[in-house]
Amino acid sequence: MDDESRLKGMEADPQLLPEDLLPEAQAGDPLAQYQLGSMYETGEDTRQDYDAAIQWYSLAAEQEFSRAQYALGLLYHEGRGVEANPATSLLWVRKAAAQELPEAMGLLGYLYVSGQGVDRDEQEAARWFSKGALKGNAYAQHSLGACYQHGVGCESNIEEAIYWYQAAAQNEYCPSHMRLADIYSRGLGVDSSPEQAFFWYQQAAKLGFDEGLLAVADCYAYGQGVEEDEPKALAIVRQLAKSELNEAIMQLAFYHRQGIGTQADTHKALELFHKLSARDDANAVFQIGYTHSQGIGIEADPELAVEWYLKAAEMDHDWGQYNLGIQYEFGKGVAQDQQQALHWYRLSANQGNSWAQNKLGQAYLKGKGLETNSYLAELWMRRSAEQGYDTGQHNLAEFYDSLPQIEGHFEAALYWWEQAARNGNDDSQYALGFRLDKGDGVEQDYEKAAAWYQLAAEQGHDLAQNNLAVLYQEGKGVSCDEAKAFELFQQSAEQGNPRAQSNLGLCYEFGRGCEKDLQQALNWYLSAHERGDRDAPARLAKLYFYELEDEAESISWLPLAVESGDLWSINQLGVKLLNGEGVEQDIDAALDLIAKAAELGLASAQRNLGHCYFNGDVLERNMGLALHWYNKGAEQNDLKSQLMLVQLYGEAGEFCDIERELYWSHLAAEQGDLDTQYNLAVAYRRGNGMEQDASQAVYWYGQAAKQGDMEAMYEMGCMYLDTPEVVDAGQAMVCLKRAADAGFTKALFRHAIEYLDGGCQPLDTGFACNQLLALAEQGYLPAQVTLGELMLEPDTEEFAPEAGLHWITQAAQSGHSRAQFLLGCFCFHGEVCEQDICLSFHWLLTSAHNGFDEAQVALIRYYLVGEGTEVDHTLAFSWAREAALKGHPVAQYMMGRFYYEGVGIGEDEEHANYWFEQSASQGNEDAIKWLGKEH
Repeated sequence: MDDESRLKGMEADPQLLPEDLLPEAQAGDPLAQYQLGSMYETGEDTRQDYDAAIQWYSLAAEQEFSRAQYALGLLYHEGRGVEANPATSLLWVRKAAAQELPEAMGLLGYLYVSGQGVDRDEQEAARWFSKGALKGNAYAQHSLGACYQHGVGCESNIEEAIYWYQAAAQNEYCPSHMRLADIYSRGLGVDSSPEQAFFWYQQAAKLGFDEGLLAVADCYAYGQGVEEDEPKALAIVRQLAKSELNEAIMQLAFYHRQGIGTQADTHKALELFHKLSARDDANAVFQIGYTHSQGIGIEADPELAVEWYLKAAEMDHDWGQYNLGIQYEFGKGVAQDQQQALHWYRLSANQGNSWAQNKLGQAYLKGKGLETNSYLAELWMRRSAEQGYDTGQHNLAEFYDSLPQIEGHFEAALYWWEQAARNGNDDSQYALGFRLDKGDGVEQDYEKAAAWYQLAAEQGHDLAQNNLAVLYQEGKGVSCDEAKAFELFQQSAEQGNPRAQSNLGLCYEFGRGCEKDLQQALNWYLSAHERGDRDAPARLAKLYFYELEDEAESISWLPLAVESGDLWSINQLGVKLLNGEGVEQDIDAALDLIAKAAELGLASAQRNLGHCYFNGDVLERNMGLALHWYNKGAEQNDLKSQLMLVQLYGEAGEFCDIERELYWSHLAAEQGDLDTQYNLAVAYRRGNGMEQDASQAVYWYGQAAKQGDMEAMYEMGCMYLDTPEVVDAGQAMVCLKRAADAGFTKALFRHAIEYLDGGCQPLDTGFACNQLLALAEQGYLPAQVTLGELMLEPDTEEFAPEAGLHWITQAAQSGHSRAQFLLGCFCFHGEVCEQDICLSFHWLLTSAHNGFDEAQVALIRYYLVGEGTEVDHTLAFSWAREAALKGHPVAQYMMGRFYYEGVGIGEDEEHANYWFEQSASQGNEDAIKWLGKEH
């Protein structure tokens, strides 16, 4: 039978007594010696005798019996029955581990990681934990999980950590159950899962682990991972407390103090705390002090709190020491004493209290009660941070951020901000959000910024609420939502944040996310100003100027607004001083302010400075500087500056520049200036300073038409009808109808003509006549003339000579040159009215003076033969010349004759030939024949 089987047999034999083993032990049997030592160590079936235990363990250990070596090493490690001796402990444990005893491997790993009897060596510790774990030792498995979780002696790996914790848990090692629960509860490297945490607490509780059962009770108490059931939580804790378990009594006291499963009863809680304090339970002593300090269910008593905190502190309770430090630092219940505060903080910090470590670090950083020391400040804050205290982590990040010039500090700051943020620190969540929002040292990422701001905002962080609101307002990283932005501004403003109050005022002023309310806007701006918001005076000045129309009140805010650096206010005050509006005129101060705003990039100030140089009233006229400042404003899309440049570059003179005029016209038009859009269309249509471009002309007519310019709509329709490059009859009629429906007279007329001609619309003279009649009756001269001519056509249904003559006469009398010409022709021929050569001459002369070339040509004959007037060759020549210069081919032919024959002008064959050629080039047959003959 092997030693393991014999050992199991001995351990299972209830009748076995030390004297039964003595003969074999004395005979040198190492197993009997080990078992005898075990009986003396535990006092099982004999008196407890550590000396005897050590004697028999030693005899077995010297025979290389691994269990005895381990047992002996454990006694020297724990100092039971012998003075603790790390070196001796290490010696025997190492011997047992070398024989692959699993529990020895686990203990050896512990000795290496804690540096007991040997230099601390994390990698060697992890190696022995791994060996023991693979052998199935639960403690080694648990410890290996801890190594993987915290990166001790190996790379951090949460999956491996969980694997080994679960292995230990399967071996019913309850600390691993608790560690797994903690991982899932806090989301340490995994998604937080209260349900998983509750499962592992339950597993520990089922094994009778009191800590697990108390944790299960807390889960029921607070509804974590299981449906909240306070009575059940209370019942579990009460049952455990009956066994007088201190931890259960403590938790029961908490439940009474908080009113979990029962009515809150601080006196009952204190009774239980006092019961434990009588057992020298330092935490109970601390809780008595804490209850009196915070006034939980009773009146706060700082002096009594100090008394109990002192008792706890003297019992080395780290929280008692820390809270006693707080009392001394702030003079609560005791005279304020920074040195005493530091004394207790230091004692608490030395015990590993992360809050105290942070306090001590801050004291060294700020020189509170001791000399400033950056090294010690960093040391203590880092110790606090490394324990996961979020405030310590945040303060360490701020420390590193304050010294960015030191290599690695900014990266360290980002790391600790993120650690603190993940631990719920709202200041760090805001800090990360801010840097991602602004791209401060990191790549700008609005989406991530919004996520961090959101976490901080949910905790009531006013700065985060304000900045998140801005992102919602601008749609950066989140969907644009002005109502949400308003809500967040309001939350921040109600906490007294001046920036948010000012932004909330803007929301009310412009109705962004809320109903427009100028009184609310005014109230919030005033509140923001009272709290020191730099922008509030400028916003008040603008509110009074634009919305409340109280110029005097607006001006009263301008000096403060100027101090804040607001460019609009600087320019505005400059304009007021320049014009003496509401303030005493001061041209020098005005120009200084306008120039300052202009140089700082305010477009309206640049335009104003341009005006000053252009007008030459307050500054010496300087067109070069005027153009310079107009260009500056125009480059910032200031429409008025662009329009000034269009005007200046388009005028004849030194600065005329058609290319630049066109450039700025385009930009002004693109900004929606209707007149520029229309003028640009005309320029492209006619080729003024550029190549003709029908498509561009139609485009810009269209842009102007979209803004309701019906003349542009009409011209666009005409282009679709008349311009081959863009001809589109359907679009033409759409445009004309829209303009006509809007009452634009030219469109109504052209629309009617299309039905009269039967061009792009079916012939409908009746509809056309009705439209023309309506326009004629409104006094529209082209309609009167067209209607008159239509009514004078004998082969049409509309033939009505008297009415036709009436409309042409009315148009002629109203100054229509073509109507005057027609009436002159009618009077000459006597077809639709009585013949009257003198009256004919009168209307033709009137028409000619109005520039109608056909009338000018007709007058040539009248003056040559003396019809209706005296013969006058000079006037005949004069009217021929005027019509010829307009390109009329008959007039050009007549000019050739006049020069050739010397009529009204001296003979000049060269000039005669010039005009004959001009006329012939237009196809005039008389001119062509003349040039073909010899003269």
